[in-house]
Amino acid sequence: MPDTSNFTIRKAHPDDLPIVKQCMLALYHADRQYDTFFYELHPEEHADEEYSKCIRGEDGVCYVAEREGEIIGCLTGELSVVPTEQPARRTRLEKIFVKEGFRDLGVGSALVEAFVQWNKEIGVDRIFVRTYAENAGAIKLYERFGFRPYILGLLLSTE
Repeated sequence: MPDTSNFTIRKAHPDDLPIVKQCMLALYHADRQYDTFFYELHPEEHADEEYSKCIRGEDGVCYVAEREGEIIGCLTGELSVVPTEQPARRTRLEKIFVKEGFRDLGVGSALVEAFVQWNKEIGVDRIFVRTYAENAGAIKLYERFGFRPYILGLLLSTE
């Protein structure tokens, strides 16, 4: 269990949208080291809708980590229903970001823990997350919670 004495985890409010977008844009820039092509195509015009839905709780959730009034990290996750698969209801941890200077303090762990708890509250027992194979820090974080390799994706660029 992470030490949250220096920060709090809460569900995001609608007025948090600008800082959530700012955090996620920083995530996109940080992830360019893993995939320069994909992140050139991020549809900024869809960011308001995407993150607002999670903040409003429409088939998803957005958590923020806050310290002394400053949002220092956030996580978004979505519920998906796939009738042809079992279990049909599952969630996907979409994005997680912790600001520089606040990493390795348990913020990411606390955000993931809140998301796992939300899953239990809504009766979902399967969580899916994707990360780049080279992102050792993220993989280590998820494995601490019991995530295990599930699907291997391969990419070929024909350029």
